[in-house]
Order: sequence, then structure tokens, then C-alpha cells
Amino acid sequence: MATKVQRGFRIAGLAVVLLLCAACQQRMAMQPSYKPLDPSSFFPDGRSARPVVPGTIARGHLHTDTHLFTGKRRQGAPNWALPVALIGMATTPLPVPGAAGLTETRYENDVDTVPFPITHEVLEQGYNRYMIYCVVCHDPL
Repeated sequence: MATKVQRGFRIAGLAVVLLLCAACQQRMAMQPSYKPLDPSSFFPDGRSARPVVPGTIARGHLHTDTHLFTGKRRQGAPNWALPVALIGMATTPLPVPGAAGLTETRYENDVDTVPFPITHEVLEQGYNRYMIYCVVCHDPL
């Protein structure tokens, strides 16, 4: 009886070794693929890259609404008076002339409205995104 069990283990071990050898083939690592703009005989136009759908804009590149994408009322040159004054305050113990009142006007170009209507669906979407991405580091609401 013991020899039949040993023989069964040997056959099972041999089967495992054969399966592992077959699993080590690198065909999945060397899949046929094309580099960008390589020629291809598969498509009638001879290109491997498919043409872009008309009107397509790459994700993150449509910034026509300054109010929505920047949170500013208008696009313009930044006011460098406050950072320069703060650097001057950090390096000299004396007050910097003209630095008074800069902190009050710091947010004058920021918007104070939301550029889309706040609905229950918008709040639900925000809550779901918070629970997915933010709750890991922050407490749940």
C-alpha cells in the first residue's frame, strides 16, 4: 500500500513540475505590440495608431473656463508684492515699508461662487469621491 501512495506522490510531483515548466514560457512577456506610429499591415490605412476622433481634447487640457479651473476671476500676472514683502520680513527684523495692508488684498482675484449648480447628485458624487480618495488620510464625515 505504501508503494502505491509513494507512486501517486511521484506522479503528482512530476505533474506539478511539468506544469511549472510550461508556465515559465515567456510568450506573455513578449506580446505583439506596436510602438507609436509604427506601420501596420492590419489596418487598411497602414498605421498602427488609430486616428483621433474629431473634436477630442486630451484629458486635463480643456481650460476654457478660468472660473472653474483656476478659481480666479481673471487670468493675469501674479501680485509679487506679498511674497517679496514676506521674504523681506523674514530676513530683516525691521518692518518693510509698504507691506502693511498686503494681506487684506491677497484674495481679491479669487472667486466666491461655484460655477455650476449644487444639486443632490453633485453632493453625492463629492461624498463618494471623498470616501474613496480622502478618507484614507482624513476622518470620515
